[in-house]
Amino acid sequence: MSPTTIDEIMQRATAAAGIFSQYDQEQTDRIVAAVYHAGFAARIRLAKFAHEETGIGRWDHKVIKNVVATQFVYEDIRDLKTVGVIRDDIETGIIEIAQPVGPILAVIPATNPTSTVMFKVLSALKTRNPVIVSPSRRARGCSVEAARICYEAALAAGAPEDCVQWLGDVSREQTQALMAHPGLALILATGAT
Repeated sequence: MSPTTIDEIMQRATAAAGIFSQYDQEQTDRIVAAVYHAGFAARIRLAKFAHEETGIGRWDHKVIKNVVATQFVYEDIRDLKTVGVIRDDIETGIIEIAQPVGPILAVIPATNPTSTVMFKVLSALKTRNPVIVSPSRRARGCSVEAARICYEAALAAGAPEDCVQWLGDVSREQTQALMAHPGLALILATGAT
């Protein structure tokens, strides 16, 4: 699951974006629900892993962050319409249509390495966008595990292959190369420079 080149990662993300853009609201919502349930079920294990790997904070506080990033986020976005016509204002004649933007890069900090992954994956998938996770070197193991849990749940619910990817060998250069890639649609960055 760890492509060796930035171009290969982007090719896979672009292919996933093309497939994902054809999904309807029901398919999208089923995927998001599955990712939420998987992330929520792993909240304690991931919190302990994050604390053990980074030595930052308290694991019990990280559980709370994982709950916010899964349950609270899911409850907030669950009923949002993110496919097709989302608003038709007869007075102004304006019709709003939701469309995915394409591959998203999610830059993840060591301070919140699992909760940030799950929040960003849920947000990206709800809008039918593939996401590439770039974890902090200090928290690579737990961030990749959170991404893997989300990806496997998404696949099992019918998401396109490679809708969630992650950098295997994390380096500032790799992340910067992804940020500069012309195929990248959006960067969701959290953390320090």
